[in-house]
Amino acid sequence: MSVKWGRLPEVPLITVRFTGLKHGQEKEKEKDKIKEKEKDSKEKEKDKKTLNGHTFSPIPIVGPISCSQCMKPFTNKDAYTCAGCGAFVHKGCRENLASCAKVKMKVR
Repeated sequence: MSVKWGRLPEVPLITVRFTGLKHGQEKEKEKDKIKEKEKDSKEKEKDKKTLNGHTFSPIPIVGPISCSQCMKPFTNKDAYTCAGCGAFVHKGCRENLASCAKVKMKVR
C-alpha cells in the first residue's frame, strides 16, 4: 500500500466569540426574576380576599358562567370564587355579595 503525502487543502480559520452575559449581569437577571416571582405571588395573595365571610380567589374562566351577584357573563380575567360556598363573582361584585352561607358569622 502506498500513501501519497501532499499539501493539505487550505482550511479557513474560524473565529469563535462568546457573547453571553458577564457574571454580574447573570446575577442581576436572576435577582430580577426572583423579584418578579415575589411580586406575582404578592399580587395573588392580595387578590385572595375575605369579605362577608367569603374567601375569594381569582380563577380562570372556563365555559359560559355568569356572576352570582349581577348575573352578567365574565370577561377574561375578572372572575373570583368563594372557597366556602362556590359563588362566582366579578372583582367589583365581591363587596356586594350577601354573607357566605357556609361560614358561621360571629354574633356580638
